[in-house]
Amino acid sequence: MGNCCAGEDDSKQTNMLKKKSKGKSSNGPKKGRTLTQDEFDQFKQEVKDDEIDDLWSNPGDWETDDDSDSDEFNKDLVDLDKKGNTKSLFRSNFMDKLHEYLADDVLAKHGELGPFQYRKKDYNAMKLDEGKLEVRNPTKLEDDSYYFGQWIQGTDERCGRGFQVTEEGELYEGFWNKNKKNGKGRTLFINRDVFQGTYKNGQPEGYGCFVKDKDVKTKGYYKKDKLNGKGFEMLPDGTTYRGDFKNGEKEGEGTFKWEGGQSYTGEVINGKLQGKGTYTWTDGRTYTGDFKDSKMDGEGIFKFSDGKQYEGEYKNDKKHGHGVYTWPEGKKYDGGWKNGKQHGEGIYTTKEGKVKKGLWEDGEKIKWIS
Repeated sequence: MGNCCAGEDDSKQTNMLKKKSKGKSSNGPKKGRTLTQDEFDQFKQEVKDDEIDDLWSNPGDWETDDDSDSDEFNKDLVDLDKKGNTKSLFRSNFMDKLHEYLADDVLAKHGELGPFQYRKKDYNAMKLDEGKLEVRNPTKLEDDSYYFGQWIQGTDERCGRGFQVTEEGELYEGFWNKNKKNGKGRTLFINRDVFQGTYKNGQPEGYGCFVKDKDVKTKGYYKKDKLNGKGFEMLPDGTTYRGDFKNGEKEGEGTFKWEGGQSYTGEVINGKLQGKGTYTWTDGRTYTGDFKDSKMDGEGIFKFSDGKQYEGEYKNDKKHGHGVYTWPEGKKYDGGWKNGKQHGEGIYTTKEGKVKKGLWEDGEKIKWIS
């Protein structure tokens, strides 16, 4: 009989998890510099009190936004390039004065995205009492960052809308409470990464969208600065993952889809296919069973598009151990396998129903035993 499975190759590497593309080498982004006291005093002089009063739009005049960047998980990624119909926090001429203190990549990214857009519903959710808030000139904080925005009158507590430029030149724009980022906001990092979403006590908490220099895009629900719960990720090569995250890692139940059309749905641990799942090829082949380190490993059922089927053990992506291979016309091999080929004793059944017991080695029949 020879190799009863000749021409049927499910042992090829599934190539299920592709490597992320490597970025170009760089000496790193230029950091922003800290203003000297003289520069800071001069800067405050340039910003006149009557100009500061005009920097703030009246929330009552805001139009109702259209929920285009809704927090619902099944919506598309937040479109960071889209200009909303809400009012910006700052005048462009004021931002121009701060631009030299932003890191080069932060400045470039801010130019691409424009000012952070404050939406009316986000403002209402903060339940701010504008009567108790005041706007002050840029203030240097203990960590050498600069804050410009709202404060509670007569106190040193940052609250309401404002932005902060760190010593390294990173920029945060958004809501504040009790001197910490709180509510909706956006951070532009010195490596051109962007996070836009909900903050709590100074770190991402709730729904958010993270873009790594346009290469890797993730969205989902954050807890203590890491994705925890349902989320979505898209890689530069078109690979997507939609499912559970734990402490920032893909873990739980999820679905991978590759640009070539293959897909996997099942258990995931540390970003790898691990546990029970189903992998589907573009030509209709499927494998349902155990995975280990993103390979078929354990017990499973492999179905070919032409009706053939293997049910049995796998190791390192290959048939290995005991398994049953059947043909649509009725033939069957029930026996041992090694590295994807028949090996050891096996029982072969013809399409007429005749049963023979034989010995195989490395895919070749050595002899009939009975």
